[in-house]
Amino acid sequence: MVSLAGEDFTPAWPTPVQTIEDGSTLRVLVLSATEQLQVLSAPEAGRGRVVLDFVLENLTTEQGIEFTTSQQLSLVDQAGVFVQPSAATNRIACRLDDGDVIPPGYSRRFLVAYDMPAGEPKGLQYRGFEVDEVSVDLP
Repeated sequence: MVSLAGEDFTPAWPTPVQTIEDGSTLRVLVLSATEQLQVLSAPEAGRGRVVLDFVLENLTTEQGIEFTTSQQLSLVDQAGVFVQPSAATNRIACRLDDGDVIPPGYSRRFLVAYDMPAGEPKGLQYRGFEVDEVSVDLP
């Protein structure tokens, strides 16, 4: 028998490696880097692929939040170059497409793939709603 989650259901996920607070609007949880997904082809020669696991928590109770993943979440390589999400992200079933809405008071978990120079240390830059830009280091 399959049971549906009721109103009292509270989602759970691993402890984040980074948390970004965007005022009273949104919280971004960076859960971890994920191993290579089988649905994704190998990156180009000399490039590496990082797949990050995120949760967005809509902290408002009145309105949904339209999120633009390609503009709001970028990796930063060692040289300070911004790396946008890879087109390979479109092959991931658990993704958040540009313009998807997180309903009021809800959370959304998703994966994003980034192709970047192999072996580069990584940081994450978030462009927010109440905060302009926040950069955090990634383990």
